[in-house]
Amino acid sequence: MRVPDRLRLDGYLSEGRQDGELELDLDAAPRESEIMMKRANCFPLAASMPEFNAVALSQLEAMGFPTIRCQRALLATGNGDADMAMSWLFEHMEDPGASKSSRTIFADVIRRH
Repeated sequence: MRVPDRLRLDGYLSEGRQDGELELDLDAAPRESEIMMKRANCFPLAASMPEFNAVALSQLEAMGFPTIRCQRALLATGNGDADMAMSWLFEHMEDPGASKSSRTIFADVIRRH
């Protein structure tokens, strides 16, 4: 299979909202599909992401840990303090997938429970 040296995606660029399209109302009440997903334990991740312990998160980031790993450590330790999360980080530094996004990890946690 031949693949061109340059891939042209110009045909996929948005030209803005088109006739007949409606602007997304971010403040609207949840749609029936979202309500059904919640009943089936299929949570939309944007709406169900936890709030991380801001103090612990900033302390871990100040130590040089990437945000994604800090969030993962906080999720794994019950969103507690920086010391517990830091211990977890050191214990799991070599884990495959250690840099998975917190959304992916939170989805994994939801699926297990």
